[in-house]
Amino acid sequence: MERRGTSACFLICKIGISFASITFIGFVLSMYSVTARLADRESLELIARAIISAIEKTDGCPGELELCGELPPRAQHFEVLITGERANGLQTIRVCVTSEAKAERWLVITSVVNGGDFWLSMEDPREIMVRKTKTISLELVR
Repeated sequence: MERRGTSACFLICKIGISFASITFIGFVLSMYSVTARLADRESLELIARAIISAIEKTDGCPGELELCGELPPRAQHFEVLITGERANGLQTIRVCVTSEAKAERWLVITSVVNGGDFWLSMEDPREIMVRKTKTISLELVR
């Protein structure tokens, strides 16, 4: 009789350890997924910041200017969508970079960009080109 109880305790302990192992592996995999998404979002944020920064630098400089800058490198596929609206003497620019995650930045300036109201989209751009004469011209380059 004692022998049967010892076998049952042994099997219950093994089952408990198996459940604990499965739970731990699930936790590790979910943490890896969260970390990967955060890293993906951070790389998209770098691209959005680079675009906004190029527009800000061009807007802040007096006179005519042409600025061509490389976007931060990214191995995975992504899409950039830049929209602009002109209202009440202000230009609002929205930069949205999407892949598995999404990063979005806004900028409000007084200069006119691409005629005021515009929509610009490209997959996997490598460079941004910004020209300033009387107004600012913005384009993405593959």
